[in-house]
Amino acid sequence: MVGEQMCCGVLKNDLIVRIEPTDFTTLVADPHVRPFDFTRRPMQGMVYVDVSALRDPEVLRAWIQHGTDYVASLRRRRNAASAASRAQFQSGPGSPPTAAACQKLPGDLIH
Repeated sequence: MVGEQMCCGVLKNDLIVRIEPTDFTTLVADPHVRPFDFTRRPMQGMVYVDVSALRDPEVLRAWIQHGTDYVASLRRRRNAASAASRAQFQSGPGSPPTAAACQKLPGDLIH
């Protein structure tokens, strides 16, 4: 788990890794990787990695890092989107003027 989001896990003898959906086609081309289809509907953002590919600890570590990096990127994207949304709300059309902006208004416009 990274920031309360699953990055990888184990189901029977397979490692489940969360991935960038745009990498899905490339990753499932590997003979040890197949779509995560637990519900019989493949998920573009997750894959199974066969245990036979994970005998080397460095390979296992790389797959786990792949999942943690992806989930961490989601958090960064979400934080950036939230900041942009807050900034737009605070300064967007129709939002109330700030105190500094009110000080620049002519006195007869302030009620």
